[in-house]
Amino acid sequence: MVAIAEPSRLEVDPGDGSGVLDCPFTVRESDACTHVYDRASVNGTARTGDGLAAHPARARLVYTVRFENHGAPLTLPGLPEALESEWRETPVRVTEVQAVVR
Repeated sequence: MVAIAEPSRLEVDPGDGSGVLDCPFTVRESDACTHVYDRASVNGTARTGDGLAAHPARARLVYTVRFENHGAPLTLPGLPEALESEWRETPVRVTEVQAVVR
C-alpha cells in the first residue's frame, strides 16, 4: 500500500478576525488569493521583531491524500482524505489604512 499526498490548498488566517481564507495551491506567483486589511494593526496582539504591534497572521498547507495498492486505488474506512500541516504564524504589521469618503 502506498499513500500519496499532494498539496491542494493553503489556508490563511490574516489574524484580524475576518476568518480563514481557502487559497488554491500554486507554485507560481498569483493573485488568486488576496486579503485587504480594513484597519491598522496598532492594537494587534502579535509583535514584530522590533516589538511593534501586528496582526497574528498564520497559514497552513492542506494535502489531498489517496491510497493505492500496486497502482490500483484503495478505499478503506477510516483512512484520511486530507492531511494538514501545522499552523505557521507570522506577524503582519499594517501601518495605514486609507478610505475614500464621498
